[in-house]
Parts: sequence; structure tokens; C-alpha cells
Amino acid sequence: MTSFPVDLVLLAALVVTSTVVVMLYRKLSALRTSQTEYEHALGETVAALNTAREAVDVLNRDGRSLIVSLGSKIDEAQSLIIELDRRQHVPAGRIPARPVSFDRRG
Repeated sequence: MTSFPVDLVLLAALVVTSTVVVMLYRKLSALRTSQTEYEHALGETVAALNTAREAVDVLNRDGRSLIVSLGSKIDEAQSLIIELDRRQHVPAGRIPARPVSFDRRG
């Protein structure tokens, strides 16, 4: 008869332990699902950041080439302006060494 109360206590402990284990299993399963979703979102974020970095690199490269090209065009335009100003101030009766228009069509 003394083992019956001990058996009841052990049975209650087993039921409580089993219940806690089932609850813990469910929480771990939900956590695993959340972790998978988090890993997927993190992967997409990394891919998006890599794409953005590549786009910035392309913009920088194109911007540098555009700046160099514009700088050379500005220098060319300034030299043409200087040449035009010089030709406008040629004394009367003096013919410039080169014709004003380099375009000789027809």
C-alpha cells in the first residue's frame, strides 16, 4: 500500500513532464519555422544588397567616364571659343592663316 501513493506521484510527474515536453517540442518546431523564414529573408537581403553594390559600382564607373568626357569636351569648347575670339579681333585687311570654317562641303 505504501507504493501506491508513490506511484501516483510518479504518474503525475510523468504526465507533467510529458506535457512540458510536448509544449517544448511545439515551440521548437515553431522556432525552426521562424528560423527558416529568417534565413530566407536574410538571403534575399544579401542578394539585394549585392545587386545594389554592383549598381553603385556601375554608376561610379560610368560617372567617372562621363566626367572625363565632359571635361575634354569643355576644354575643346574653351579652346574653340579662344580661337573664335582671336579670329574676330584680326585687323582689317589681314587674312587669317586658317579659314574660319573647316567644313568644306560642295
